[in-house]
Amino acid sequence: MKPVAHARQGGKLEMRGGASPTGASCRGVRRRRHLFSFRGVASLLLPLLAAMCLVAPATAADRPLAPLDVTSPGATLRSFLDEARGVEAAFVAYRAAPDHEKLRAFDRRVARTAGLFDTGVLPHAVREEVAAAAVGFLYDILLRLPPEDLSLA
Repeated sequence: MKPVAHARQGGKLEMRGGASPTGASCRGVRRRRHLFSFRGVASLLLPLLAAMCLVAPATAADRPLAPLDVTSPGATLRSFLDEARGVEAAFVAYRAAPDHEKLRAFDRRVARTAGLFDTGVLPHAVREEVAAAAVGFLYDILLRLPPEDLSLA
């Protein structure tokens, strides 16, 4: 459609057909602005959110990266003991048949368990090493206690 000049009103030349006086169309610009409007963003995000809601949530057993329970001291102790048993199992598996993947699994378990410790006051360079040692030392101490003392866990 060819732009056609309309009558001058108030000193401005108005064009029909969505064209500017220079002959360039503004329709493409309006479409791009619509994309960044609330309606445009909502039309893009709504199907994405609907698809995410349809996916069944995984249980805690299916999510190895689920956060450890630190809601109370007893829950923290239970989390520590569960994770430390996993560290021990990963170490035994690695010692039985040394393998790079088993070593990485062991390192991941140690790092996850070490996350229960507050190492914020330590220098960054030694945090991981100190926390990993603390996991081993604390688990060794807790294993020496009589089983009934750990009945809370």
